[in-house]
Amino acid sequence: TSSKKVDSLKLKSNKYKKYIKNIYEINSNISIRTATEDDWPSTLLGINRDQDNIFGLTGKGVNVAVIDGGIKKEHTDLDNSITSHYECPIDKQELLCEKVENPRPVGSHGTHVAGIISANQNDVGNTGIAYNSNIIDFNVSSYVGDDSDRDSSEDDDISVFAVSNAYNTVLKLNTDEDFENDIDIFNGSFETTIEKPEKPEELEQYKKDVEDTIAVFSTLNKTLLLEGVNVVMSAGNFGTSNSDEDNLSLNARSEYSITVGSIDSSKNRSNSSSTGKEVYIVEKNKKILSTINYTTTHPNTHDFKTGTSMAAPQISGILALYREYYPTFGPSLLENMLYEQATNLGAEGKDNEYGYGLPTAIPSKYYVINKNLELTSFYHVYQFPNETTSPYYYDEKPGTHKAIRAKGWNEDKKRFDWYFLSTSNDEKDGIGWIKADDTLNNEEQ
Repeated sequence: TSSKKVDSLKLKSNKYKKYIKNIYEINSNISIRTATEDDWPSTLLGINRDQDNIFGLTGKGVNVAVIDGGIKKEHTDLDNSITSHYECPIDKQELLCEKVENPRPVGSHGTHVAGIISANQNDVGNTGIAYNSNIIDFNVSSYVGDDSDRDSSEDDDISVFAVSNAYNTVLKLNTDEDFENDIDIFNGSFETTIEKPEKPEELEQYKKDVEDTIAVFSTLNKTLLLEGVNVVMSAGNFGTSNSDEDNLSLNARSEYSITVGSIDSSKNRSNSSSTGKEVYIVEKNKKILSTINYTTTHPNTHDFKTGTSMAAPQISGILALYREYYPTFGPSLLENMLYEQATNLGAEGKDNEYGYGLPTAIPSKYYVINKNLELTSFYHVYQFPNETTSPYYYDEKPGTHKAIRAKGWNEDKKRFDWYFLSTSNDEKDGIGWIKADDTLNNEEQ
């Protein structure tokens, strides 16, 4: 590894390790668990929507980290998907997860999540949305036993320390030149909570603990985003009939992650799906068939699970298809592609129940360009190229600006309908999308 990479890693590690320590020093009542409801439906609801798309995408070459309770190595419906297993230390933070050839016994939750993303394409069980993507297993379970015959139908608790170590390891892998392929997507199907105290005098400290925990995860998610990783989080299963409540899992309250709520088969919000301003997208969560294991003597079974845990990996699978089609695009552009094409299910634009709505597995058609545009007027600057749903601000943009992406070629006017502006050739320096009009002076395409 080059010294430049090592220096960069140390700087970023120090920055976010400082925050992760605060979680554990503040309050010992923080708990993390897998985000699955207790009901097990018995009828099939397939998840392979848009699988036979016109692009023929399968997620090939895309690496998805599944941070969960471990994935069953022996499951034959995942044997083409899992590239490596990591076990993350549970009793101390600021450590790296260890790559293992023979992982310890695991529960069923992580295996189910992995199958939603990347189960083999065959006549058995389900087919993963991105069935040719690569799964990197990060076991953050608090279970450390070696009982190979234990009943694994019950999912283990998730270790807070192990989750922080998984973040640290993903960051190191993506900044280590000796690691062949960067991790592209981080799937976190877990919930983070802090027990609310009964004594009134302890409430002020409790509120501070909650705020600090949210800040920690937001910092971690931002760090990964800057390293090119899309962070996908389940919203949590704390929902009520009051959609105005902010009851998201603490790790999901971040503008730097894609927080996924859930809907039922009628495309209404699931009763238990958490709500809040950080919900950005939704997927189905009811009666999802995927890979599962109950005991090592029956490792190759499939069954149904319900919860926002099952919604999040569907989004990870869709993002893997987008990444395959646009391998050079950064995470923010791919994330906004989800929102741009989503079918609105609630209030116009974004809302606390559905976010931007239900996405499609077919990527939007963008063009890579490198052109200068002469702007002479005020423009709406959009987050993504959709006039109806995208947030925007109104700004005067006189002068010459660089356009590095475009959408919608207009043959009559010999220009695109949309341009993505940036101060450089890097998406990280992006300004936003503008919609072309007759005041735009477009240089030759």
